[in-house]
Amino acid sequence: MNKKEDLYLKLNDKGRKLVEMYITARQFKNAILEEEMIIMPSLVNNIKDGTVIQWGTTKVIFRGNKTITRIYPYIVNKSFSCEVYLKLILVELDFNFKIMKNYELHNLLKLFEQCNDEFKNKAYKMVNSKNTEEENKKWLVKELENVSDVFKHWRYIYEKINQVSEVNYGFLDSFCSFLDRYCRNLILLKYNYDVDTNMR
Repeated sequence: MNKKEDLYLKLNDKGRKLVEMYITARQFKNAILEEEMIIMPSLVNNIKDGTVIQWGTTKVIFRGNKTITRIYPYIVNKSFSCEVYLKLILVELDFNFKIMKNYELHNLLKLFEQCNDEFKNKAYKMVNSKNTEEENKKWLVKELENVSDVFKHWRYIYEKINQVSEVNYGFLDSFCSFLDRYCRNLILLKYNYDVDTNMR
């Protein structure tokens, strides 16, 4: 048994649950990286293998001889990851999930609203701009509202391809990264356990 396993076994049940939730959320967060969302064939296009271009807000990499798009799983995985991170925060707060309706349990804004003010204030500060704090709050709530039901709708996108709205996946990715840092730090401070982030 190594030192890390020994520390894990010394955690109480709640601490172990939070670590497992963190690992789950992190694996979904990193399942598909932004640069793996769209891969274009380099051989067909006579472009050097590994070349990355910026296409709007999307990075496109040229590699191999196949076109690969992973936009749907990227968005579904990121939103599910955000959901698990938010639930981790609520578990730490001993939140009673039974007071929420079933459809709200996947809704990112509804979960965010249940979190404590300390967390929310840190989330509002993730907005790096010259806006006032109130403007940052409004912006974050609006962006969360726009991605709140992504997991619910996009995992069945084949059933409603023309009914889903566009997703600001840049925000989704930034929010997910913020949640990752926040949750890792929460576990470190409360349980003195540093979750291994070397794994993708």
